Amino acid sequence: MPPGRACSPRGTPLALRERIAQDVARVLASPEVVERFRILDYQRFDAGPQAYANVIASETGNWAGVIRKAGLRLD
Repeated sequence: MPPGRACSPRGTPLALRERIAQDVARVLASPEVVERFRILDYQRFDAGPQAYANVIASETGNWAGVIRKAGLRLD
């Protein structure tokens, strides 16, 4: 998960997710956080909740295929 991003429970209203995303974006834009991310070589992910949900869905699909192909199982 990119730094500065959070997940919410399924069914959280879009308006609330967008409000949280705006608040997080404001914090990520603060000079202190920008500098800390620069030091740690983090890349900001400046997109809304739906774009982030799409990233998670894509990554889940990609890694699920790798796990199936490798025959990995959770014991």
